Amino acid sequence: MLGQVREHMDVVGSDEQHVGKVDCVRGDRIMLTKSDSEDGRHHMLSCSDIDRIEGDRVILDKPAEEAKSRLYREDRGALFDRDEDRDRGPHMLNRSFSGTY
Repeated sequence: MLGQVREHMDVVGSDEQHVGKVDCVRGDRIMLTKSDSEDGRHHMLSCSDIDRIEGDRVILDKPAEEAKSRLYREDRGALFDRDEDRDRGPHMLNRSFSGTY
């Protein structure tokens, strides 16, 4: 299904509300255009969020607001997909074991 996704396609939630516009596909992720972003950065969503492709639209399997809350910025990387995950990860070891090695 990801092979059918093309540049400039509209991305909408299951409620038909606008989520963004496709900039490109990277691996198993869809990158949305910066112009749809409040912070002026690229955001991505997983291909697993796609329900179907109809004409020139990518329709997601969740409402637009939920989909937007699950987007992640390109510069955050896969380890920190969501803000609540930012305090987890390898840097936690630095705090836990600081001064012991």
